[in-house]
Amino acid sequence: MPIPNTILAEDELSKEVYEEAGYKNIKIMKNIYRLEYLKKIKRDKIVKNLVLIVPGLHDGIFLLEKLQTYIINNPEKKFILKPHPRSGHFRNGIPEKYNYVNMSVGDKHISEYLAKVSEVIVTYSSVGLEAYLLGIQTNLVCL
Repeated sequence: MPIPNTILAEDELSKEVYEEAGYKNIKIMKNIYRLEYLKKIKRDKIVKNLVLIVPGLHDGIFLLEKLQTYIINNPEKKFILKPHPRSGHFRNGIPEKYNYVNMSVGDKHISEYLAKVSEVIVTYSSVGLEAYLLGIQTNLVCL
């Protein structure tokens, strides 16, 4: 199996994961190009009680199940579920069991939501890190 000459890691934690796996010559990136879009986000119109829910590729239903009580008990909050772009779980909308009055499915680019939400809830989605870097209250749900 071919082994790369150099590994580019985004951060120290990622570097440690590669080191534990036995890789050598790991360098931390000076610029993380996939995060460049964050520099263009202006958080000057934050909406209080607007919460973005961002599941990973395969755990959307599980995350909604875990958040069910939280969503029901916080009717003053508006929740936007932003499914993973390659997930088919919510292609036909939110299942009836989880179709709450205060929740909708987001269909805009993630940057539009990160510009205005006051809170983000994620599982393993990288959007959690991106929200954290923007200073948004970020809640990690471990399923």
